[in-house]
Formats: sequence, C-alpha cells, structure tokens
Amino acid sequence: ERKAVNKYYPPDWEPKHGSVNKYHGQHPLRERARKIKQGIMIIRFELPWNMYCDCGRHLAKARRYNVEKSQWGNYFSTKIWQFKFRCHFCSNEIILRTDPENRDYAIVKGGKRKNMEWNPENEQMVDINPIKKSKAEEIREDPFKMLEHKNKDKEVGKASIPHLQELQDFQERRYDDYGLLSKARKNFREEKKKKISRVALSNGMGLDLNLLASNADDLKQAESVLLKRKSVSVKEHTRNMKRKLKTESLFGGKNDMYRKKIGTKHRVVRGRPRSNLKSRVLAASKSRTMI
Repeated sequence: ERKAVNKYYPPDWEPKHGSVNKYHGQHPLRERARKIKQGIMIIRFELPWNMYCDCGRHLAKARRYNVEKSQWGNYFSTKIWQFKFRCHFCSNEIILRTDPENRDYAIVKGGKRKNMEWNPENEQMVDINPIKKSKAEEIREDPFKMLEHKNKDKEVGKASIPHLQELQDFQERRYDDYGLLSKARKNFREEKKKKISRVALSNGMGLDLNLLASNADDLKQAESVLLKRKSVSVKEHTRNMKRKLKTESLFGGKNDMYRKKIGTKHRVVRGRPRSNLKSRVLAASKSRTMI
C-alpha cells in the first residue's frame, strides 16, 4: 500500500531487506511508474482550454485524461514538459507542450486550439469611455513632464530651507529632557492629589460617585442659591412650628381657615359666663349678711 498505515509485511521480510516495495521489486507508484526507466510518468491532466481533435470532435476545457508526462527540453533554466494522450472519441494521439516564453501551452500534434480570445483593437472598435490617467502616471510616462516636475520640486525644496532651519533652531532651543520630564511629573502629582481629595470628599458625603473638579461658574451658581434662602434661627423656627400645629386642624381642610377667623371670638364668649358667675356669687353673699 502507498498509505502510511495498514502496511502488510510478509513473514519472510526482515528489516535488512529495506522497504516492502524494494523487497517485492516494485515502484511505490505502481502502474503510474511502469515507464519510469524511459523518463515517462503517467499523471492525471486537465485540458487548459477548449480544442478540437483532428477527427473534428470538440474536447472541452478541464476534461481529464491520463497522460504520459516527460521532459522535452529547456527554456533557459526552465524545463519544458511534454504531455501525450489519446482522444476518447477516435484514439488519435495528441501532444501538448508547455510554452514558458509565452506562459501558455502549445499543441504540437493531433489537434488545434479553439480561439476564444477577443481583442477590441483587432475589431477596430472605439472605446467611448477611455480610462483617464492620473497625473502621476502622465508624469511617469512623459520624460519632459518628469524633468519639469523634478525642477519644480528642487525649487520648492530650496524655498523651504529657511523655514526648516528656523524650525530646527527652535527645537534645539526648547530641547530639554530633564525640564520637560520634571514638569510632566509635577503636573501628574498635582492631578493625583486633587483626585484623592475628591474621592475623600465623596466618601465623606456618603456618595458612591466620582466627583469632578470644581469650577468658578459652579461656585457662583451655588452662592446665588444659598443667598436666596432666608436665614431663620432655631428658636424662631420651633416657635413657628408650634403655632402652626396649634392653629391647624389634625385632618386639614376648610376648618383651619374657619378656626383662624373665629378663634378670638371663642375666647371672648367663653370669658363672659365666668364674669357673670363671679358677680352673682358676690351679690348672694351680701344678701346673706344683710339678713
């Protein structure tokens, strides 16, 4: 077998005999290598294009045949291979060869190629939508334009030399690794301290939020809100709350307004019976003394 597994080793075989194929005196490719001594290998080949046999039958592209492959010659250092097979209609011998010069195949014997190539130049056709070339392609193809473009580039380069020199001098004056690094580290430390203070303030207020840095506009808006609110002492606030509880009804509604209006009258009416009772008691005590 040609596979890497399930090989049969006969009982009389020993490792000193080499491989099983060598022991049996046969090639690993079996029937495909029956003409290997003549330099011919039998392979499976597909037709690269449509063609006609000498018998007139059409042989379709990609049809497969068992062909005899052999080396015919060389094109410089590239080998030229020859493929020999027979037509399946008439058993006519057909020979193809590789054509490295034209990067194609060529028919040597037994048939002709079906020409299916189309070239608009041969048909004398006019392209109504010609492809416009870019400016770079035009400059690349035209030597005079290329020379003119190079001269313009040189002029632009000469004109930009003073500006480039000025930039280079400015960079050399500002070039200070230690100063730039120390400044960056200082800014980083200040920003880190501010962040730690904001986190501490957020934790102190019981907020699980990332507070942003304070702003002047935010401070002004907060001050305006605080100034609109009237400042009242604790005692005055307590007195007002007690007065409100005494005057308002437990259930609320219209009785509150009625009680506010007639509250003073009730006090006056309730006071009159007390004064009449006192006068009556005094009059009764005087009449008893007189008797």
